Amino acid sequence: MTVTLSQYVEQNVAKGATLFALLMSLNAVVVVLLQAPISRWADGRTPIVAIVTGNLMFALGDIGYALSHSWTAFMVSMFLFTLGEMLNYPAANVLIDRLAPDGMRGTYFGAQSFSNIGHFIGPLLGGYLLSNWGGSRLFLLLAVVTVFGSYFYWRGCRLNKIVRKSL
Repeated sequence: MTVTLSQYVEQNVAKGATLFALLMSLNAVVVVLLQAPISRWADGRTPIVAIVTGNLMFALGDIGYALSHSWTAFMVSMFLFTLGEMLNYPAANVLIDRLAPDGMRGTYFGAQSFSNIGHFIGPLLGGYLLSNWGGSRLFLLLAVVTVFGSYFYWRGCRLNKIVRKSL
């Protein structure tokens, strides 16, 4: 995300490099200031609720990036996106821990690390789509994919409950 967002901001906003630095700083400050209250909120919910809520924040942030033309709009979008990070990542680890059968947690967390392939593919695909589609379409597509991904999280949790009840 950061590679594609930095290119998009640099190409479309006056003093884009400065704005991008500010966005990364905002991300860090929001995490430092809000991680504890967000964690308390998420702890009172199931992991799937935190993940879907986080994905919604990701999607709103992406829609914001797609529609932003001012520094303020980009900052609001980054704030929303950061809330998504703060909700999604810890909850995903809790979900994996709960889904994994005893003795298989290491395998499940190892399989989850395959998501790091996105750190390789993301900048390549994001750069291609940014060059050929433009940033607005790219970020709108990311929002749609993120919301659609929430369905798969929900469905997977539901199937897991059905399987565990039948055992």
